[in-house]
Amino acid sequence: MNVEMPLTREWVKNEFDGDMVLCTHVMPGSLFVRRETINMGAEPDRWRVEDGVLSIMDGEGRHVAYEFGGVEGVNGSVVLTGATNLQASSFGHMRAVAYREHLLADADFGVAISSHVAYEDITLPRLLASLRANGVPDEKIVLVVAGDHSVDAPVSLTDSAITHVRVKDELLGFAALPYLRDTHAYWLLLHDTCELTSDFEDRVAEVDVGMNYDFISVADDGLQCEIGFWRSRFLTGLPDSVWQMKAIDLHRHLMAHTKARCSLPVSTQKTGKIRDVYGTGVQRKVLTYDGLGIKKYVGASMMGGRP
Repeated sequence: MNVEMPLTREWVKNEFDGDMVLCTHVMPGSLFVRRETINMGAEPDRWRVEDGVLSIMDGEGRHVAYEFGGVEGVNGSVVLTGATNLQASSFGHMRAVAYREHLLADADFGVAISSHVAYEDITLPRLLASLRANGVPDEKIVLVVAGDHSVDAPVSLTDSAITHVRVKDELLGFAALPYLRDTHAYWLLLHDTCELTSDFEDRVAEVDVGMNYDFISVADDGLQCEIGFWRSRFLTGLPDSVWQMKAIDLHRHLMAHTKARCSLPVSTQKTGKIRDVYGTGVQRKVLTYDGLGIKKYVGASMMGGRP
C-alpha cells in the first residue's frame, strides 16, 4: 500500500475499493475487536474525507461513528488509526483502526491437532472423519500425540498422509504448537475432542487475516482459548525455551507476545445437552462455536478430562 498523507478521498477510494474492516483496539495490549465491515465502493454515502480526516457515519447515516487521520504499521500491515465515537473508555474515545479485508484462502492454512496417548483411539476417529467430510485433505493435518513415554524424543511417523508426531511432553491443548512449520501461513489448532460441523467450509471462507493477526480465537470468553488460527511466522519466531513452560504459563506468554490478536466476529458459544459423546460412560457438555462451525466436547466440570 502506498500511503498518502494527509488522507484524500481519491487515495481512500483507490486503496479501499472493497471491504474495509473497522476495529477498536483494547489498550494496552494486542487485542483488536472487529466492529463491522463497510464496502467503501458500494456505500459511498457513509464516508467522507475532509481536512485529511476520514469520517465514517453510523449505519443510519446520522452521526460520525469513526474518524481516522493517521497511518501506522501493525504486524507488517498498514492500518488507518483514529477513534470511535461509539464506545468510550476512561481515556476518552476508544482507539480505532481500519484496514483492507483479506480473507483466508484454503491454501493458507493447515490443521494442527493436540491429542493424548490415553484417549487418542477414542477421540480422533470422530474428529478426523469431520475434517475429511469438510474437504480437509490429510496432507494438511499435523497430529501431535502427547504423553507417550515410550519415546525419549519426538518421533515422526509416516504411516499415512497425516503428519503424525508422538512426544513425551505434556502441553495439554498446546501440544501441537511446537511442531508446526511455515508450510502454511496459518494453523487451525484443535483439540482431539473437537468436531467440525457441516457449515465449517462456509465459515472458514469468511475468516479475515488482513492485519496479519498472530492469533484468531474461536471464542472471547477465555475458555479453550488456544483453539483458533495461529500465524506460522509468530510461532516459528518464538524461542525454543517457551515450549518448556507449563500450559498456563505458556498461554500467558503467548498472549503477552502477540502483536495483534482478535476473536472471530461471531464468537458465540452455545452449550448443548450433556451426553456420552464417545460411548465411554463419561458425560460431556457439547459446546458449539458458531464463528467457525466447531463443536467441543468437555467434561461436565468444564475442565475436559479423559473421554
